[in-house]
Amino acid sequence: MSKINYSLWEVPPKPQKKIQGIGYSSTYVTKEEKKSLSYRIWHNMINACYSQSDSIREKQNGNFVSCCNSWHDYRKFQKWFDGNYNGVQGISMTITRCLISNANLVYNPNNSAIVPVEINSYLKKDNRDVDKLKSLAEKYHPYITEDIYEILTEDIYGEE
Repeated sequence: MSKINYSLWEVPPKPQKKIQGIGYSSTYVTKEEKKSLSYRIWHNMINACYSQSDSIREKQNGNFVSCCNSWHDYRKFQKWFDGNYNGVQGISMTITRCLISNANLVYNPNNSAIVPVEINSYLKKDNRDVDKLKSLAEKYHPYITEDIYEILTEDIYGEE
């Protein structure tokens, strides 16, 4: 009878808990991946959308914010993130759902962008000054993708 070589067996990773009971990953997320910018932004977005704590959960005009169903899966969010983040490091980045309108209540691939925290904070304001927005776009141009830069420097926020 032959000996069994147990060193060839792989121990499967432990199942991972869902974030806020809804966020998950279709494949295992390693400890190193959990330190990545994409995972931190996704994790914070899930918390902001689905936390039971009113002090954490994001609201806009009294309505709770959510994210699209596909982004409940970290790997689907990660794929979008990889195509929408230019990789420049050195400042705090976050996701915004307020690129066109701060009345938008759903994070999804069609209306979200990876931007510096300062731009996101400004986009959440009810009254946006076009010149201030253009100034922020110029200041952070190296950190945002060209399409986001173009949106921020267009006159879509001001009066014609």
